[in-house]
Amino acid sequence: MPSINVGSGHDATNIGATHIDTFGFGPMMIRENNQEWFFEFSVRFGPLLLRRDGPTHFIVAAKQPILVTHPFWRPFKRWMDAGRKVRAIKTKQGRVRFYLCHTPKGN
Repeated sequence: MPSINVGSGHDATNIGATHIDTFGFGPMMIRENNQEWFFEFSVRFGPLLLRRDGPTHFIVAAKQPILVTHPFWRPFKRWMDAGRKVRAIKTKQGRVRFYLCHTPKGN
């Protein structure tokens, strides 16, 4: 993973009675079976799902994948196991829109 944070970085939000304040790398996108999830990733706090708020802006999603059976966790685990490889997806002006996560095929 690059050593600089060029994503949305610091984010603080309230979800119900919980306050979340993280500093993560992103936004990143991971895909599986025609589903895609956007998230920021912090080595300390883990992933935080995002939702689009415009073509290049993301905000924290109100619902996070708490259950281990959520479909997000399978590709996320494969991405982690494969070394967290990403590729920048850029706008025509050269700004990073998000990072695409590379996951190997398989279980």
